[in-house]
Amino acid sequence: RPPRSGSVGEALTGYLRDQAAALRTLDPAVRLDEPDSVHRMRVHVRRLRSALAAHRRILDRTATDPLDHELRWFGKVLGRARDAEVIAGRLGAQAEDLPPEGHPAETAARIRTWSGARYREAHHAAVRAMDGRRYFALLDAVERLAERPPLKGRATRGRAEARRMLDRQRGRAARRLDQALDMAPGPQRDGRLHRARKAAKRARYAAESVTPFAGRPADRLRKRAKGIQQPLGAHQDGVMGERALAGIADAGPPDDRSAFGLGILHARQRADAARQVKQAAKARKRLAG
Repeated sequence: RPPRSGSVGEALTGYLRDQAAALRTLDPAVRLDEPDSVHRMRVHVRRLRSALAAHRRILDRTATDPLDHELRWFGKVLGRARDAEVIAGRLGAQAEDLPPEGHPAETAARIRTWSGARYREAHHAAVRAMDGRRYFALLDAVERLAERPPLKGRATRGRAEARRMLDRQRGRAARRLDQALDMAPGPQRDGRLHRARKAAKRARYAAESVTPFAGRPADRLRKRAKGIQQPLGAHQDGVMGERALAGIADAGPPDDRSAFGLGILHARQRADAARQVKQAAKARKRLAG
C-alpha cells in the first residue's frame, strides 16, 4: 500500500525517490569523469544507507539489509577514487604554499603525479564495476525501493515517530564522540573519532530525510550534526594525509628534491588536530540542546 499522507513513511518515500533519481542522473557524469561527480554520487549512496539504517524500525529489514550490503560495496568502489581525489587537492594545495627550501613546485608535482595515477586506476575500476551486472542489479533494487518501500505498520505514524528516530540518531552520534574524547591521542582514538564522524554524518542525513516533515527538530539536528562532522572530517583528512605522504615518499628516490617538502607536509598534517577535536567537542555540547 502507498504510505499514508502526512506520515513518516510518506516523508521517507519521497526522500528515497529523490536519492534514486540522483543516482540515475549522476551515472553518465561519473562515467565521463565530470568534476566532483564521483563525490556527489558517493554522497547519495551514503544518504540512501543512512536512511535505511535510521528508519530501520519502520522498514522490513529482510528486504533492506541485502540492499544496504550492495550500497556499501558500491560506496567503497567510489571511495577509492574519491580518497585519491581528496589527497591530490589537499596535499597539492599545501605543497604549493611550502617555503622555497621545501621545493614547492617539485613537491606539488610529485604529489599530484602519485595521486593522479591512483585516481585514474580507481576511476577505471569504478567504471568497470558500473558496466557489470552487480551494479545494474543494484540500480534496479534502488528503483524498486523508491517505488514501493517495504514499510511496516508504524510507518503510518506522524511527526512523533520521526522525532523519536532523530533522538536515536542524536544519541548514537553523541555516544560515539564521547567514547572518542575519553581516549588519549593515538591511532585508537583516531579510529574512534572516524566512527564518531560517520555517526554524525548519519544523523545529519537522517535529519535530511524527514525535513521539513519533522519541522525544526530535524533542521536543528542536521545543522548540529554537520558541526561535528566537519571538524572530524578535517581531522580524518590529516590522518589520511600522513599515510599518503609516507606512501609517496616510499615510492620515489630518497634524494629527490621534493623529499624535504614531503617531510614538512607530513609534520603539518596534525598541526591543528587538537583544535579540530576541541571544535567537535564544543559542537557535541550543542547537540544535546
